[in-house]
Amino acid sequence: MAEYNISGLPQQDAIDFKKYIRRILKNWYWFVLSLSVGMIVAWMINRYTPPVYSVHTTMLISGSSQAYQGIEGLIAELGFFRRQQRTDILTEIEVLKSYQLSHQTLEELPEFRCSYNAVGDIMETNIYDEGPFKVIPDESQKNRTNYPVYITILDDKKFIIEMDNEYAFKEEHFFGEPFKHNDFHFTIEFRDEIKESIYRNGNTKQSRFNFIFNDINQLANTYRNKLSITQSNKVARMIVLRTNGSNKKQEVDFLNKLSEVYIREELDEKNKIAEQAIDFIEEQLNTMGDTLKKEEKKLQDFRQKNDVIDISKQTEEYTEKLQDYQKSKTQLIVQENYLNYLIESVEKLNIDSLEILPVIPGLDLEFLNNKVSEFNEVILRLKILRNYVNPKSPDRVEIRKELLENKEIIRELIKKSKTFNQNQIKEHDDKIASLQESIIGIPEIEREYINIQRSYKLNDNLYTFLLEKRAEAGIAKASNVAANKQMDLARLQNAYKISPKPNSNRSKALFIGIFLPLAVLVILEVLNTKIVDKSDVDKRTNLPIIGTINHSHRDSTIPAFENPKSLIAENFRALRTNLQYLKHVNKSHSVMVTSTISGEGKTFCSINLAIILAVSNKKVLLVGLDLRRPKIHKSLGLSNEKGISTYLIGKHTREEIIQNIEVKNLDIAVSGPVPPNPAELIETEEMKNFFEEASKRYDYVIIDTPPLAIVADSLFISRYADTNLFVVRQKYSSKDVLELANDVVEKGKVKQLNIIINDIEMSGRYGYGYNYGYSYGYGYSSGYGNDYYEGYYDEEKPSKKIKKSFSFGKKNRES
Repeated sequence: MAEYNISGLPQQDAIDFKKYIRRILKNWYWFVLSLSVGMIVAWMINRYTPPVYSVHTTMLISGSSQAYQGIEGLIAELGFFRRQQRTDILTEIEVLKSYQLSHQTLEELPEFRCSYNAVGDIMETNIYDEGPFKVIPDESQKNRTNYPVYITILDDKKFIIEMDNEYAFKEEHFFGEPFKHNDFHFTIEFRDEIKESIYRNGNTKQSRFNFIFNDINQLANTYRNKLSITQSNKVARMIVLRTNGSNKKQEVDFLNKLSEVYIREELDEKNKIAEQAIDFIEEQLNTMGDTLKKEEKKLQDFRQKNDVIDISKQTEEYTEKLQDYQKSKTQLIVQENYLNYLIESVEKLNIDSLEILPVIPGLDLEFLNNKVSEFNEVILRLKILRNYVNPKSPDRVEIRKELLENKEIIRELIKKSKTFNQNQIKEHDDKIASLQESIIGIPEIEREYINIQRSYKLNDNLYTFLLEKRAEAGIAKASNVAANKQMDLARLQNAYKISPKPNSNRSKALFIGIFLPLAVLVILEVLNTKIVDKSDVDKRTNLPIIGTINHSHRDSTIPAFENPKSLIAENFRALRTNLQYLKHVNKSHSVMVTSTISGEGKTFCSINLAIILAVSNKKVLLVGLDLRRPKIHKSLGLSNEKGISTYLIGKHTREEIIQNIEVKNLDIAVSGPVPPNPAELIETEEMKNFFEEASKRYDYVIIDTPPLAIVADSLFISRYADTNLFVVRQKYSSKDVLELANDVVEKGKVKQLNIIINDIEMSGRYGYGYNYGYSYGYGYSSGYGNDYYEGYYDEEKPSKKIKKSFSFGKKNRES
């Protein structure tokens, strides 16, 4: 007998695309069902999902190249203040997304106090301020938030108000009538502007609505979280603000108001600087005004008393020089006062209070004023961040550190400026004293007049100077503009719907409808550990498939005899033909039938193979050597009192254990009673003698054995067999059983091993893939549908005669 080479097995992980295509075609109805469900779901989503719109606006964030404007321009021209512009766009984005800015924006949008919805049978639609009524809350009372109040409009005069759940309230009310009930205090007014258009005939298609009082704090968090801000590109200082919502007009209003509040806040900070300069000038004007009045009255009284009309030319020259020195000294004194005021402000300054330092224009302290201006700019940045950024954030920590450093620098600059200023005052005092000595010779009355006149003109010039600066500061404040600008308003025309997207949803439904059943088929295939079709066998072994047995729909264990025109009978005829190519000429052929585990159909195959061989005029002996769980006698309705086990122990002779049924040429030796030592009995000399004698009397000896993977009996019995048949069952046998078959052949435990695939179903998910051409030359095709069998096989009329003679067991699926 030839030995099989099972080396070089096919690649087990190769994908059989044809198999998957066949399964897809076989299960086409699942794809149709999945696609239908998917398209219905897509239609429902497109029809009943509230639309979501995306709205955007663009803003220009000021950069370092931005020109100074307003009060900044005035102070910059005087050289006393240079405001560092905010260049950190990321910080500005955080400011725009802050809770406080969103909260302030919503406070200025009264339409956001309530959410209005049109109530339909399936869904609610946000109508914002476009509904037929508006709710005016009682500001003196609190209204419960996030609780829906339902309105059913009867006409333009009356409506029904309802509350569910805990309130269980329903009443009819008039528009404009104050409503008070538990936690609610408001008035509902009908919108006069739509009365004629919608309620011309006293009714409307949409009459049921609800409204909800919003929690502004919660709403602020909602908007700040859904606000998206991005840079338009890496070079431009342009940012895009975007928000999404179910009502595009509502989102447009929010974005435009947010931009307005943000820009106004920046302008307010700039105006505070201008107001501080104006306040300081006003304070100086009040002081100088009182002094000027006194000096003017003093000069007038002196003239009237001494009748002084004019002074000499020499005296006039001395007077002009004294006035110049005195004017310069006065400015130095103002600077000294400012330095004292500034050092006092610095000493008592608390960084966390975020107070700015005074900046006085018109003083010769340019470097110091620049430092103070830089300090104020940092204060303004920290004041903005205080409302939006955590105190422990890196930005705030870094800015606070910068403020402390600048504070020390300013303190040192003030000290140096005071020293320099005091030296300048001393020099002016010396020059004034020298001039006063030069005019000692001038008459006393004229000399006194000069002093009074000099003091008056000095105060008058200083007062005029302050008036000019106050006017300039006022003009600068009025001309202040924000450095940041809203370039494009959020507009309804630019809003676009982002959800639902009908085409996209239909495409997704189409994809899922195809992918889902396909994925299920693939997963079932990947997770399946059972033998399903021929490819599962071919991938795991090179052992020949000698036959295939179809599934029987009849409750019979011997269809080869009961229904000789059946498809299963033809399967066994094909098996008989293939066995003939393995049979030696003029020699009895012993065939062992085994399997891996119980239930794969080895006994069924043994019985029907023996019958099909017998009806072809071959003398056949069917031997039941499954001494542990004998089944042949049950399937054929025979007695099991005498059999192989009683023969092996010498209780009965070989002739005594042979039984016959109504099949001509077929003898049967059943297993007999279950012995306590079946393995030892099989290995006795009597067993060998039994097979030697059987080979002389019969053309075929068919041996039914125990499962190969459970006991070792089959391995010993195989030495008496010329051909070994290994039965696997579709959707029952594990793919691993083929590893066992390979192993026993490789190790030489079993020779001439051939595979039978049993219980093949021709319909269902796995009903295909068994079209074989056997290597022995005369294979049969088993891969056709029932239409191909018509006229060749008869599956409808089983023989009644044999039914009366035999008691039948289970189907071949379990035999």
